[in-house]
Amino acid sequence: MSSADPTSTDSAPSQSSTSSEPPRDPRGTVAIILAIAVGVSLLVFEGYVLYEAISSVRGLSENSTQVLIAAFSGLIGALAVYLGGRVIGGK
Repeated sequence: MSSADPTSTDSAPSQSSTSSEPPRDPRGTVAIILAIAVGVSLLVFEGYVLYEAISSVRGLSENSTQVLIAAFSGLIGALAVYLGGRVIGGK
């Protein structure tokens, strides 16, 4: 067969059954799952605090305001860390 023949298997790279990639580190997957769980729980908690503030006659108390500020700041900070890591990592 000629070397220009596309059906020729002489120049095809051999593929073995084992992969040369190292095994994946499960810490990244666990970190993502925990981050999602914490984010969802914070959003549920914030929703509850906002519902209580809207449904009560008193409105937002000083403690509720502090809790909301801390929770929203934490979520924004986590997003900033993630985006900063992506930019620095070049991914």
